[in-house]
Amino acid sequence: MKVTTRRVNSSRRYELIPQAEIYDQLPLVWVPHLMYMNQRDFRSDICNTDENGFRFTHKNDEVLDFRKYQQASGPKALLCGASTVFGVGATTDAATMASVLNRDSNMTWFNFGGLGHTSTQELLMFLLFRPKSDCVVLFSGINNLTIHTWSPFFSEVYGSVFAQSIFQLLNRIESHRQYLLYLSGRVLDQMVRRLRGIVPFASNGLNVESASYLEERYQSSLGIMARDLDTWVMLRDQLGFSLTFILQPISVWMSKNLSPEEDELIGDIDAAGRKQWGTSGGQIQRFLSDIYPTYRNDTQQLCESRGIKWVDCNQLLPSEGWLFCDRTHLTDHGQELAAAVIKSACDPSA
Repeated sequence: MKVTTRRVNSSRRYELIPQAEIYDQLPLVWVPHLMYMNQRDFRSDICNTDENGFRFTHKNDEVLDFRKYQQASGPKALLCGASTVFGVGATTDAATMASVLNRDSNMTWFNFGGLGHTSTQELLMFLLFRPKSDCVVLFSGINNLTIHTWSPFFSEVYGSVFAQSIFQLLNRIESHRQYLLYLSGRVLDQMVRRLRGIVPFASNGLNVESASYLEERYQSSLGIMARDLDTWVMLRDQLGFSLTFILQPISVWMSKNLSPEEDELIGDIDAAGRKQWGTSGGQIQRFLSDIYPTYRNDTQQLCESRGIKWVDCNQLLPSEGWLFCDRTHLTDHGQELAAAVIKSACDPSA
């Protein structure tokens, strides 16, 4: 079953970033263990995926799927993360960070991004596919912070996942199997399509204004990241790859002078967010702005105490220029600048 969460549908948005129309149509697919994965064998002029759902990565004149990446000779590097790593916002597969890194590198990079994934899903994907790699970069951070802290379905063991509200509804339907006798598969599919606008950050009556609530949930989120990093360290030590964590950039964490395009696009999203989230939309943005110094320090401590190199991309991107398609996803120019940060972080002489 495919699940798509509909983003802002604005004709003006599509004028500024026409590639957004393709990303808005790209569904997630429910899979065992990971919960969901990118649509496999997706084809378009903007974005293409292989038989496993991994986005194609370009290297010179070659287009790499996961199988070709595994078979590539020489040193290999893996770029792990969520939708920003996947390249939402890029105009082509060749414009994503992993492909940009392959333009001038003695390693073969591969895009290992999963739409909406948290640190646990990033780790599980590595465990399931066991890619051969000499260098692993975790370009991550925002999904753990938002999904774990604001989801009404959070568990201290499992955390939460993107679009879990849809999964919970399907569970409730499954728990009343007798009613399924009256629903055809077509009707069920229509029900899911109507739920595309559901977002995973709604408060659902939780007292999100409570400082104690936010602090407790935040500390639990850090605990999940610490657990996942511990496992990454064990894998690094056993398999012998280098490991780097890069705190991904978002516009509210940068000293960014928004370009006219960024200002318009983010304003459009804010307007839609007020309709979808009510007051909690603004609360999330304030939370992200306020928590950044603390989260920056905490992720740095978590990584460095485990011998993981840590870099904050927010501090290394320029304050001028059109870098963002929204608060988190990068334009082609933003992808190139972020790729330069990754390359510098992985330079043995740095």
